[in-house]
Amino acid sequence: MGNSIYARADIRATLVALAVQSVAVYAANEQRNAEYIRGTLDTIRAVGLAHQCRWPDVFADIRANVAPGYLGILDAAAAELPSGVAFLKS
Repeated sequence: MGNSIYARADIRATLVALAVQSVAVYAANEQRNAEYIRGTLDTIRAVGLAHQCRWPDVFADIRANVAPGYLGILDAAAAELPSGVAFLKS
């Protein structure tokens, strides 16, 4: 298998798809665990930063693709993310 080069937009789209799918899994599970969403967002944010994807832009794309009924849990989980990356340039 050869090496592939991915554009930042491709990486960002993949991160958004993973987050949206995680919210769908959360919605389908009877025992809803907000920590699952927070952990997913934390991981997506870290991978995005490693690929120089701005978190505010990634999160805006995630919000734009999540069903409106789940924006509350998404926003609540995002609000609990550690702010240890606040020193990075936006």
